[in-house]
Amino acid sequence: MDNIEKYDMWSYNYTNEPFNPLMESEHHILKSKLQSYCLNRTVIDAACGCGRVSKLCIEYGAKKILAFDYSKLMVEKCKKMNSSSKLTVIQGNLLSIPLADNSFDIFISSLAIGHVHDLFTALSEAKRVITNGGDIIISDFHPVRALCGFSRGFIKNNTHIKLEHFIHDVSNWIHCCNKLNLKLVDIQEGFIDNKYKDYNKWKNEPDLFNQEQFNLAFKIPSVWVIHLKK
Repeated sequence: MDNIEKYDMWSYNYTNEPFNPLMESEHHILKSKLQSYCLNRTVIDAACGCGRVSKLCIEYGAKKILAFDYSKLMVEKCKKMNSSSKLTVIQGNLLSIPLADNSFDIFISSLAIGHVHDLFTALSEAKRVITNGGDIIISDFHPVRALCGFSRGFIKNNTHIKLEHFIHDVSNWIHCCNKLNLKLVDIQEGFIDNKYKDYNKWKNEPDLFNQEQFNLAFKIPSVWVIHLKK
């Protein structure tokens, strides 16, 4: 089963609000970013899921939002959950975005780039579809977290469904940005809130080995948000 089939399965329980500790750690960084950058600008919400980012962009005054996802079921759910004349939702692929060159001001992708093996092509496509001086804001599962044995996935019918994830480390990002002449604005890291520090509640999670690793989860970054400029 590939990631698209898995996300189709997950779509029935997915929503346009942060619904787990990792998403929460990313969401407050994105909120701050979008509040500063969205007003009166055109936005691409890439690999949109149920439209959590699109919802924020609408709230913060974006002029127009184009959201796309590779999962047809996610696309349909995004349309149903986010009713706005400013929002268009289509099916599309991060590696071959169905949009014209230089057509939007901001490209945003939340927690999806790690599902793509070819970071260079994904960033090349993001650069292609935004205007000169436009912004690329991408969040991902932190590479340190992945290297410490934590994985991505969800529970469906009491079964853990593990999502395929590719680690894009700092050197990979630097290499791609240099080749594409993308300028780094900043990198922000998110951490799991200590309010979730209850081992007995989480000890049956499939990627937890012991309490020592659980404690580590609160000391290392959970996500990072990378802001680039064309």
